[in-house]
Amino acid sequence: MDHELFLKDQLPHGWQQARDIVGELAGRMEYLTWADRAAILDGFFWQRARSMLSNEEITAVINRLRHSQGGSWSILEYATVCSSILTGVLLQLKEPRDIASPFHAMALLLSRKTEHQQLAASWVRAMGHDALEGTMNSMPGFAFMFLATYPNDSAESFMARDAFWAAMLGR
Repeated sequence: MDHELFLKDQLPHGWQQARDIVGELAGRMEYLTWADRAAILDGFFWQRARSMLSNEEITAVINRLRHSQGGSWSILEYATVCSSILTGVLLQLKEPRDIASPFHAMALLLSRKTEHQQLAASWVRAMGHDALEGTMNSMPGFAFMFLATYPNDSAESFMARDAFWAAMLGR
C-alpha cells in the first residue's frame, strides 16, 4: 500500500499507529464532501495540538514567537505527525487531481507530497488567497496547523493567524 510506505518513511518509529489513524480517518471521510472532510481533519488537528503540545507551545505557535520556529521539538513533531497522517489519508483516498474546493486545497497545501503542494499552490494562484482565508476562518485546527507548518513571515502564516482568531472568536 502506497500510504504505508509513505508512513514508514516519514514516521519510522510511529508508522503503525499513524497507519491505524489514517485508516480510521479515511474510512470516516471516504464518501463525504470536502467541506465535511475538512471538518473532520480540523477537529483532528486541534485535538492533536491539545494532546501533543503544552499551553505555552500552543501560545507560541499562535503568536508566531521564535519558540515555534524550530525551538521546540514538540511543535516540529506535531507538524510532522499531523501532516504525515494527512498525507496518508490523501494517498489512501486516491483523490482525482482536480481540486474540488478551498477545503481540498487547504488539505493539499499541508501535505508532505510535493505534487499535492504544487497542485494546491496552482489553485491558490488561480483563485486567490481570499478563497482560502474565507474557508480557514471557521477552522481553528487547520489555521493552527498552518501556523505550525509555516512559522515564517509568509502570506500563509499571516493568513493563518488571522483565520485562527476569527475561528476562535466566531467571526
